Amino acid sequence: MTGLTQAALQPHAGSAKAWFGWTGVWWLTLGVVALRVAYLVAWNPYQLAADEAQYWDWSRNLSLSYYTKGPGVAWLIGASVGLFGAHEWAVRLPAALCAAVTMLVLARIAWEISGDGRAAFMAAALFVLSPAFIATSQFMTIDPPFFTCWALAAWAALRVFTALRDGRSPLAAWAALGLVVGVGVLFKYTMLLIVPGVAAYALVKRRELRWGGRGWAGVGLALVVFAAAISPVILWNAQHDWSTVRHLLGRLRLPGGDMPVAGVSEPWLWWWAPLRVLEMIGTQVGIVSPTIVVLIGVGLWWARRKRDAGVALMIWLAAPILLFYGAVALGTKVLANWPLAGFLTLFVVAARPAGWEWEGYQKKLAAWRAEPGRPWRGWLRRKPETAYQVAWHWSVGVGVAAALGVAWAPLLQNWAPVSGFHRVTGHDRHAAVVAAALEQAGDGAFVIADSYGKTALMAFYLPGRPVTYSAAHRLGDRPSAYDQFAATDLDDPSLMGRPAVLVGSPIERWREALRFDTLEPVDDAMGGVYVLQGYAGWSREGEP
Repeated sequence: MTGLTQAALQPHAGSAKAWFGWTGVWWLTLGVVALRVAYLVAWNPYQLAADEAQYWDWSRNLSLSYYTKGPGVAWLIGASVGLFGAHEWAVRLPAALCAAVTMLVLARIAWEISGDGRAAFMAAALFVLSPAFIATSQFMTIDPPFFTCWALAAWAALRVFTALRDGRSPLAAWAALGLVVGVGVLFKYTMLLIVPGVAAYALVKRRELRWGGRGWAGVGLALVVFAAAISPVILWNAQHDWSTVRHLLGRLRLPGGDMPVAGVSEPWLWWWAPLRVLEMIGTQVGIVSPTIVVLIGVGLWWARRKRDAGVALMIWLAAPILLFYGAVALGTKVLANWPLAGFLTLFVVAARPAGWEWEGYQKKLAAWRAEPGRPWRGWLRRKPETAYQVAWHWSVGVGVAAALGVAWAPLLQNWAPVSGFHRVTGHDRHAAVVAAALEQAGDGAFVIADSYGKTALMAFYLPGRPVTYSAAHRLGDRPSAYDQFAATDLDDPSLMGRPAVLVGSPIERWREALRFDTLEPVDDAMGGVYVLQGYAGWSREGEP
């Protein structure tokens, strides 16, 4: 009997250990989320990143979808700030809550596969100890809810295939799978990459599964629920000339996108492709944690020996997204967070042998204690050690150090040669400069920035949180949601003749793009701050 089916038929196997494990899971999850919320409210030294501010600004312009993303992140932030007010911690609160749900779901998957509470605890702990997921759980981007949906989809897929093996109705599990995949798409379109993993597993294991009429009916039900869940994105794109499709094609530098197609005419460029793949692999190992990758390796080796059906499913679900971005790396640089979701189910793979590994380690430890003189038996210490135990202990150390580093890193910028904190610090000071320029400009003045990021940050940090405008597309950059909001239309007749404060870019660029009466610089913050009088729209060169 497979591990997946066995755990399903014997949910109380190892109940004492499972209860201890689940007690640990709950204490770990509640402790981590409590610390994160307290940190966000009272101690967080980070101001909003540009993307966080942008998503908050989207929540002031709620829509069925947006130019670059689905509506999920705006709806989630909108609900949080609607309840608690427009505070930095309220913007980020959903990230902490989503991380807690992800921990519990991964633990539940590991428990249902193994019936071992130690594996459940390990799966939750690996998520919270990975530097990549520590960082992404602290900032409210599309990733935290996307990771939650990925984990929920893996759990639903496990339920689907367990029901098919046992000859039970899989309809509820199929509906849940369609729903969470659809909701995940509302946050990040990469959610679709879990579907090939589900399909490939179903194909490879088809002889073990009892499909029947209800099995295929479940597939149809999942598709219907999925289509209903993503309908806001479809309706919005149908009304906006499929803008998101053009954006995604542009992101990959493919024909039909909103960016120039990547050139491949120079043969020497292909020599760099393997290096980009190696860079992606090295980056993933580094940010996930090398020691956790060792644990994943042990789990994969264990899975090869045991042929556990549940573990095999977790591997199949991880494979498409990792392989897809490996292929993307052949043609362009892959950002570090893009393939991360694939590691979620690999954490379950790493956790699966926890019970056997720790029992083996404890036996070695007991035998060593009985030896006269207790001779040196370990690699790094006198006590006996195993690869799994060493990797786990080092993972804890790396995770705790990473958590402290991520939490307090901005405080080091005055004592250590670290950079990049301008992305998450100093926005209030810049807003004070712009606020002074608005006062100098006079009544009716409004803000135009040269990028969506500066636009969003000024919208959040300026007193009164006014409507701000993005000129990025007018200045030759990619379009953004600001080009489609009625509230941020730079051709609005009510703006004509009013003063404005321009943020970013050299003054010559603004002179070429705008029509106005006068334009003068007032500060060099954020690449330049200028006061304009007599806004009269855009010159022909500045039209998108």
